Amino acid sequence: MSTNKPSRLTATISRRVRSHWSAYRYDSAGVFRWLRQEDGLRLRRHFSKRLAKLIPDDFRVFGGQWDGSSFAPHHRVLKPKANPCSKGPTSCNSISIIRGFKYFFATENLIGDDGYLTEKLFNVIRAGSVPIYKPATDSRVFPFTGAHANLPFIDLRMVKNNSVSQLVSLLRNIKPDTYQKYLQAGKEFLSSQLAVSHTPCAYAKSMSKLLSDLIVSSGQ
Repeated sequence: MSTNKPSRLTATISRRVRSHWSAYRYDSAGVFRWLRQEDGLRLRRHFSKRLAKLIPDDFRVFGGQWDGSSFAPHHRVLKPKANPCSKGPTSCNSISIIRGFKYFFATENLIGDDGYLTEKLFNVIRAGSVPIYKPATDSRVFPFTGAHANLPFIDLRMVKNNSVSQLVSLLRNIKPDTYQKYLQAGKEFLSSQLAVSHTPCAYAKSMSKLLSDLIVSSGQ
């Protein structure tokens, strides 16, 4: 099991709220929607810190800052503590790293209510691993069933209060045939309409249409 990218958001969240306030001054609903979003970076750090103590032989962390190095100015005063399972920065691409693990954390940096979905989930599935993932809270894309379902990931919504021991127990009790079902669900997910709509080609077409519409509207 592994993860990467520690949290830089938690140290600057108050500054970000202040900097974004002017953008939301005419939309109070937008402010509260942004504040309700869960910090996925903090979630990764929460699990990484405790998994390193609970299963140090079966857990690894990749990326800068996990090894105690720092990029943030405030860390010059208070240096971050290194995670004992850290492998530090690596020159390998994420797919190559993920392939060496049975499970891999793929939580988004922000877990909101708008169906936010990035490359993290796709990369873990493409690497042939099973993602540990927490979907957006609106459940429109991945409805919550409270049990192992035909989802392409381990659903962190099944873990109450983000309990690390419960997550470890859940993973250890997954039988080989159930694990294969997760892998198969991942393959099916990559060919789904949702996945196709998140490909570079689909993004390029979307941007091309947007620019064309802007050009047409500006010429009128």
